Amino acid sequence: MKKSINKNLFKGSITVSVTFAVIEFEKDDTLDTMIQKAYKTVREAKGL
Repeated sequence: MKKSINKNLFKGSITVSVTFAVIEFEKDDTLDTMIQKAYKTVREAKGL
């Protein structure tokens, strides 16, 4: 996906970093807890 985004949207003028987070919705989740889960997952994926 990253190669496709770089090639088709930016024509090599900049480098793009793409990270996706897939999280599970639990019945007591709020928008805030979902965002926190996604943020944590993205940070882990990037090794931060």
